[in-house]
Amino acid sequence: GRKKIIGYSNRRHFSRMVAGNGFIYKIAETGYAFLISKTGTLITHPRKDLVMNHTVFSLADKFNKPELHKLGRSMINGETNFISIKHLFTGEDGWLFYAPLPSNGWSRGVIFP
Repeated sequence: GRKKIIGYSNRRHFSRMVAGNGFIYKIAETGYAFLISKTGTLITHPRKDLVMNHTVFSLADKFNKPELHKLGRSMINGETNFISIKHLFTGEDGWLFYAPLPSNGWSRGVIFP
């Protein structure tokens, strides 16, 4: 059949819409959940400056973290894992659980202390 445009959403509206549906939440004092697209773009993140402006891969390059490239590949390839990590911005030890969202190819990550 014919295709119709039924709506429009810019980045700011989309980010608010996703955040409003519970995709961003805080865990303990420093933990949080985030979403990345099937290309590694940050869809949600507590740091709003990163949302839709960076990928896992651009952050890996910016901070010279080759292990983040490997993590990003694993996430966009639909893998599930639970790993120990150093927080990219604080350097603190923590844990990351990630798993795919099969409906759209995105991946959800949960970082907690």
